[in-house]
Amino acid sequence: MDISCASTDFGKEVQNVVAALLEKELYPKLELLLNLYSFQNYTWKIDKLEITLPPLSKKKWKEEIVTHSLEQIEFYLKMHFENFEQNPSIIENSEIVFTKNSILESLFFDFLQKGILSENGLIKNLEELIASVEVNESFIQKLKDLFIENPKAIIRFIYSFPEEFKSKIVTRIDSSHSEFVALLQFALTPKANSFSSATIESWIEFMAWQFYFFKEKMISNSTLYNTVKTITSQYWDIESDYLLILKELLITEKGLHKKYILLQKNDFIAFWNIFLNTLDSLNSKEESVSEEINTSEIKKKTKLETPDSKTQNMIYVKNAGLILFHPFFKSLFEQLELTKNDIWTSKMSQHKAILLTQFLISGETKIGENELVLNKILCGFPIENVVNTQLEITPKEIEKCESLLNAVIEHWKILGDTSVAGLRETFLQREGKILFTENEKLELWVKQEGVDILLAQLPWGIEMIKTPWMEDFLQCYWN
Repeated sequence: MDISCASTDFGKEVQNVVAALLEKELYPKLELLLNLYSFQNYTWKIDKLEITLPPLSKKKWKEEIVTHSLEQIEFYLKMHFENFEQNPSIIENSEIVFTKNSILESLFFDFLQKGILSENGLIKNLEELIASVEVNESFIQKLKDLFIENPKAIIRFIYSFPEEFKSKIVTRIDSSHSEFVALLQFALTPKANSFSSATIESWIEFMAWQFYFFKEKMISNSTLYNTVKTITSQYWDIESDYLLILKELLITEKGLHKKYILLQKNDFIAFWNIFLNTLDSLNSKEESVSEEINTSEIKKKTKLETPDSKTQNMIYVKNAGLILFHPFFKSLFEQLELTKNDIWTSKMSQHKAILLTQFLISGETKIGENELVLNKILCGFPIENVVNTQLEITPKEIEKCESLLNAVIEHWKILGDTSVAGLRETFLQREGKILFTENEKLELWVKQEGVDILLAQLPWGIEMIKTPWMEDFLQCYWN
């Protein structure tokens, strides 16, 4: 909200109370207004509604903001509502009124593509979305189409969704999925030394999807080759030498053909030959590129990808207080050997760093990717890229994070005896919004509260932020 005031003092007065005014006066009345213009089984979806206020009086500006805002909103609703009443058939093709399930479905596929749960009035988190969305044949087909078009969506599906829901989907799509997974787990899991079983299992899930698309002739050999090569390298730090164990699956003397029917099928053998060629390609690449160049590439490729400015130039977050830690990230990540000379030691190190920044906020080790927009930005990670939320946060990492939390309280002396829980609740778990401006600048606007007067005593600045992994500055507006 932009308000021009007659004086600086009056501007400060407005700034201090406008958030509470909207929350206590406007929003409750707006909810009643929306209920008046509701349609049974349909939901309004208004991405943007600009309200232009006339000059306000100094004495009654609070009442006038609420009154004029509601009048303009009601004018918009009434105009469309009357059209729908007079001609109900146009609702089906409307761009502002949708069925509940169509909105849930849109939220679901939007999350798979971007890792973001858009603001909405139907669900609060991914768990509620999973429980509410209708899984029918149309939904399944859209899911398959998306997975073929955007393999990263498969990775997000694997990392972010519970086993029960994934099993529900897979059972309706591919009868051989469970045997494929069992076969690869038999071959790989017992031999996993430097990789966690979770890492191997998530990679196997990805390969099971690729096998399904291959055998159903939904992707070409070259697409399979390029997808497996790119995604395996990008999302799993699994050495290709380790995966060569899978060559043994094609050796008939091993006696596995009697136990696993898949090994008798030509499409499985063809799939595996393509995969082995992919491994040879990965091996030759590893031999020709030094570790130093590889880690440099990680840094170079983490250019910020912003959401489509036409549809989403603003993202709401609930961890805006994360920016308070920006001077400490470099030291924290170096101590945990996630970075060296400001370069990520591996792709998964960057993923782990993103998760640790959220642990600072919540104290929880179970983290959803939709919580991580600001975390990705501060770690120089493309917003729409997938984070491996299955990585385990170790006791050592928890200890280092808790030490950092206590260090912040110690340096911010005016906090006195504030506890870590108090710091989290008061400052860290703060709502805010990230704006992608027309001139490609990045802004963070933090919801203000009375306690923010203590920010004047913060020993470090938070107005302009740029960590070693960010390409551009983040302009922060807080207090």
